[in-house]
Amino acid sequence: MPDAQALAVEALIEPYNRIHDRYQAYYRTALAAYCSSHEIPFRETGSRFPKQLRFLHRVRASRKLARHPLGQGFIDILARLMGARAGREHALGAYVLSSDGAAVNVAIDAFDSGEIQSDEMLKWCDVYFKTNYWPTRTYPAKVLPIANVNPDVLPHLSYLREARKADKEWDLCAFFRVWGGSDELQGIEHNLAIFEALARVKCRKYLLASVVSGDVRATTARLEKAGVPWTTAWVPRSEVWRIASHSRLNVVRHGMHECIPWRMTEILAMGGCPVLDYASTTRWHVPLVENVHYLNLGAPYNPSRAAEFDRDEVAGRVEAWLADADGLRQIGQNTARYFDEHLTPKKLGAYMIDTARPHLPVQ
Repeated sequence: MPDAQALAVEALIEPYNRIHDRYQAYYRTALAAYCSSHEIPFRETGSRFPKQLRFLHRVRASRKLARHPLGQGFIDILARLMGARAGREHALGAYVLSSDGAAVNVAIDAFDSGEIQSDEMLKWCDVYFKTNYWPTRTYPAKVLPIANVNPDVLPHLSYLREARKADKEWDLCAFFRVWGGSDELQGIEHNLAIFEALARVKCRKYLLASVVSGDVRATTARLEKAGVPWTTAWVPRSEVWRIASHSRLNVVRHGMHECIPWRMTEILAMGGCPVLDYASTTRWHVPLVENVHYLNLGAPYNPSRAAEFDRDEVAGRVEAWLADADGLRQIGQNTARYFDEHLTPKKLGAYMIDTARPHLPVQ
């Protein structure tokens, strides 16, 4: 087995592809952090002007420029002259570990869907990490799970760790978008039913529904009937994190494709007690365990159908959890430990390197 000093790691970047650049950011950072701590050469390839191309993409995505298609076209031409790749946005990352002329190709599929997103990438790589890995699916042997992590936390890790000490102003926090499913509409009924159930919980609670899809008038009328505050405005991330850190329970409902969403990263980092709407359907490289790392409302998801769970039963379940202060405190300790041991950049980078290195041939 080649030793660490003989290794080199390369990340193929696409800085003008906003989805790729953002969805791969945590994994690039993780590999770079591990390499730095072990004096392993790490480099990003694929673009001579990454900072400039990222800036151009931000300009292109601005609301003001969006009103002027010719302006966007000019930005695209300029980006191509600087080497930007043409093609659709995607969340697939490519990495290469090399040693003494031998190489291991690594792919990271960060799509929300549990399906393999690229047969071509699957053939190219030796290891294919899948962020939303469904244990109920049959994958090729080279497909392995990895955590679905939020790159937005990277500049704020110290703040989130410090938030573990925050006094608890609320017993329950539930702030999420009312949408979901393959078309953003299928999950609306499920989301509304969850809010209706949580509105019945007798506790100090912070509920706020973010209405972004569907029949806004009908949705907001139903929320108001249940006594749930709502908004169509953007809520600053700093405010969301502040409220979450001051809450004993944080509802983290599954993402659009039933994945564990990015918000889970934030709650784990701050040592909170996350509450999923139903038992986790996807598996991370170190599995999250119910009643150890998260709680489960028992509110199953049925696309485009009336929710098949009892609102009062869900409310009673939450009230029982809140009565067990020691249990919630233990879960908070577990989640903080999980983040520190498995999701910090250096630790996640170690998992990726340790998983890929055995595929290097012995010289």
